[in-house]
Amino acid sequence: MAPVRGEKVQQVLCELFSAPDDHALAHFVGADLRMGKGIAVDFRVRYGNVDFLKLQGKVPGEVAVLPADRCGRAAPIFYLVSKKISSAYGLHWEDFCSCLQELRRLCEEMGIKKVAMPRIGCFNEHLSWPKVQEELYSTFQSSTVNVLVFYPPNQVVGHRYPLVSPPQPTFMGWQVLGDSNMVRFCVSFGCYGQNPRELFPDQLGLRISGQRMKSLHFLITLSGAQQQLLQDFIIMIGTNDIIQMSRYSRFRKAIKETLRATFFQLCKMLSGRCRNVLFVTIPPIPAHPESEEDVCWLNALIINATNLYTNFQVLNLYPAFFTANNDIDTSRFEQWIGPPGNIRHDGIHLNHQGLSLLHQKLIDFMTDT
Repeated sequence: MAPVRGEKVQQVLCELFSAPDDHALAHFVGADLRMGKGIAVDFRVRYGNVDFLKLQGKVPGEVAVLPADRCGRAAPIFYLVSKKISSAYGLHWEDFCSCLQELRRLCEEMGIKKVAMPRIGCFNEHLSWPKVQEELYSTFQSSTVNVLVFYPPNQVVGHRYPLVSPPQPTFMGWQVLGDSNMVRFCVSFGCYGQNPRELFPDQLGLRISGQRMKSLHFLITLSGAQQQLLQDFIIMIGTNDIIQMSRYSRFRKAIKETLRATFFQLCKMLSGRCRNVLFVTIPPIPAHPESEEDVCWLNALIINATNLYTNFQVLNLYPAFFTANNDIDTSRFEQWIGPPGNIRHDGIHLNHQGLSLLHQKLIDFMTDT
């Protein structure tokens, strides 16, 4: 069975150098290996061996390798040569694709299963992240290599709002975790209180737009992220997992089993680290009506978790998004999303009315308990 595209490339809101030691590292350089700009400077200062890399004589489209025994790590570092001169503006797309193909070949040849990298090509090379992301998926989706794309909390590519990074977003003293709906909730009703708002950042603390359970579990196991954890949590996550299941219906069974295992891993980890955990069931997804069975399945899994862990509670939000006729109340969801010139149908994100409903339900729940 071919691997599921979304499982091969994961995004992690964290510093690249906090990646586990057994993950190979990869980043872009010029053939001159000056490494005088951006994250390349950190690689040069941390790992050196510039002369050793130069002796490999790599040209654009090729990859230089710093073996594990020379960089003091359990896995090697890959230097993807994207252009001839480091100071040159941009690169050739063919060289970019060639670098990724060569990286995949080297990883498979060396038996490397995980590679950590920054958002390659999006800064000094001026490529657009969606295009880069698509090429990463295309290159690695049928390989044995998993790619983790790290980007630090103060780095938001291609978005007009900077990341808000004061204290972790909270609501009534509880830390909030989740995906873009919880980003929106924190901005509107959490400790930032910018209410109402039409545009939102892609990330806010440990909440990430597009985040799924697997990436959240990985993120909060990192040593750097552990320092940001409070004792009490409100979590609403799973919408993106269900959307993935809907998009790749031929792999539905495999995705479902993986999601079940990931959910219980996340629960086990949180139960041991947190004082109280409040899971909020996910709302329906009007844009994917075919997914309702899977939404109900995941919500049942979430509700049943309270029988396994004494410090877990559940707020069942799902029924509140239906009318008296048992139809989805689409007035609580964004109908359109995106900046001018790139507006598209939504039906996934909660609008201000939907966020207000979540806000009131949380207040009622916490007041009653």
